[in-house]
Amino acid sequence: MQNAARTCADQVIRDQLAVFQGLSRTLRLDTGEQRRLLHMTPEQWSDWLRFFQSGSRPTEPPVPDLLMRIGSAAHRLAAAESGQAAALNA
Repeated sequence: MQNAARTCADQVIRDQLAVFQGLSRTLRLDTGEQRRLLHMTPEQWSDWLRFFQSGSRPTEPPVPDLLMRIGSAAHRLAAAESGQAAALNA
């Protein structure tokens, strides 16, 4: 049961990282800009990118912090994307 919960949690984290990376690609942000938006060290970001590609889950930042950072950054990116679309349609 605990393993199933961890597997499910890992998938949620990967899904959230995928949304964040999709928005980042749309706005043409490089990996350094993505890392800075999530307030991570280069080593932490590298660890989480390995996790995203089916690696083991890093311990830093802790999952609740990571998810809050992703949510906040994704919100800012979505707002920026909306602003760009509005500027193009004006």
